[in-house]
This record gives sequence, structure tokens and C-alpha cells, in this order.
Amino acid sequence: MKWDLRISSPLIKATLHYISAYPNSLTSLCFSVGSDKLGFLQFLPCLDFLLQLEMSSAVESVLWRIVVISCSVAWASAGVPFSSLPNTLGVTATIYSTLTTLPIAAMAGRDQLVVSWLVNKSSSSVDSEYKTVKVKLCFAPESQVDRHWRKTYDDLKKDKTCQFDITEQPYNSNFKRNTTTWTVERDVPRGIYFVRAYALNALGNEVAYGQSSNKNKTSNLFMVEPISGRHASLDIASVVFSSFAIVSLLGFFILEKWSVKKAAAQKK
Repeated sequence: MKWDLRISSPLIKATLHYISAYPNSLTSLCFSVGSDKLGFLQFLPCLDFLLQLEMSSAVESVLWRIVVISCSVAWASAGVPFSSLPNTLGVTATIYSTLTTLPIAAMAGRDQLVVSWLVNKSSSSVDSEYKTVKVKLCFAPESQVDRHWRKTYDDLKKDKTCQFDITEQPYNSNFKRNTTTWTVERDVPRGIYFVRAYALNALGNEVAYGQSSNKNKTSNLFMVEPISGRHASLDIASVVFSSFAIVSLLGFFILEKWSVKKAAAQKK
């Protein structure tokens, strides 16, 4: 069931009245913990039920204690919805490679990714709660097809889009642009990617984001290619041993022919 402010306004008034009258009640605790973690509207159904239980003298205390525990578990396991985050960060990602001239391809374990981010001018007034910026490497939709282990969820605790950490740095409003250089790790699989940055508050919760691609994640994408695991020395060694095997085989063939001719000559 979806809740909005108009439908919930009687419950809000009743809750605030009850909290002011009974500041030490479980509902008061529920309200303070839940609203700090997820926001008031996200736990209204549970709060509504809890409020009715506490105000009803016919309900056993064991029952509403179970409800409180269930509510606490639900709040603790839920993450911040990505759809609720404002896009306030501008993010760019550039591949730096000394061996390839392709601007949209990086070799895992060798090439570097230069990532820059800044707060958009129109959003600079809302960055007061930004304490940390976390930057991650994320799969593009094309690399998520038929791969449930990379599936996108709105709940950021369940989301599997961004699995690789690039950096996490304290937010400094005095810096207009922040830049970091990251070597693409060897365990990054072949795929198409983009970069996303999250602004975190003092509690470590995501409060804003930005990404190097557009909203639909179809532009400014780049590819990561895994290393082959072969070195030039291995290729040289394989050529040498192959040549030695061919020469040895030819030598044994000539020696056998010579031995047959020698034996035939002795019989005569």
C-alpha cells in the first residue's frame, strides 16, 4: 500500500500528539529511529499499527513487543531508494592508456580511469549534509542482460549495478572539482561500464548521486577488456620448444633412415 502525506495527515497528527504526551513510549522511539533512518513516510504502515497497539488496552504486551522487533528488523534491512536521490553531482570518466588509442576501451590490470566530480551550481545550496563522496564502477544495461547477479534494484542495499569501489573521500565544499586516478583492477570482467558517485551524510546513507552516463545509461559508456594472462616470454618459449621438437623429429627420421640403409648394406 502506498502512503502519501494527504492520506496520512490524521495519523501524523495523532502520532505527534501521542509522542508529546508519552515521550518515553515505544512509538516515540519507533518514530525517532525510523524517521532518522528512512524518512517518516516509509514506515507509516508499521507506525500506524504500533500506535494502535499501544493505545489499545486489550493487546498483550508480548504482541506489540514482537511487532516492534519486526519493525526494527524491517527498517534495518531496508536501504535508501535510488529513485529518491536527487542528481546533484556532475561526473566524468576518462580512460588513460599508454598502449591503446581506443578512447572507450580499458585493459583490466593495466589501464587507468581518471574520474572527476563536482556539485552542480544549481545544487550547491543543498550540499550541507554531504560528508563523504563514494565513487563506484557500474555495469551498463547491456552487460546486465541475463545476469541476475548484476541486476538493478531501487533499494540500494540490494542493488547490484555498481560492484566495484573506485574511491571514497571526505567531501570538501571548497574544492570545485575533485579528481582521482584509479587503475582498473584485474578482477573486473569484460563488459560495458559507467561511473557513479554517491554523496553520503554523517550516518553513511546516500543522499544524492551523479553519474558519467545519462539517466538511461546509454551514453558516455566505455568497455573493459580482461588481461589475457600471456606474456611475451611465454610466446617466445613456446616458439623455441616447438622448433626444437620439429628439428628433433626430423633428426630422428633421418637417423632411422640411415640405420635402415646401413643394415641393408651389411647384409649384402
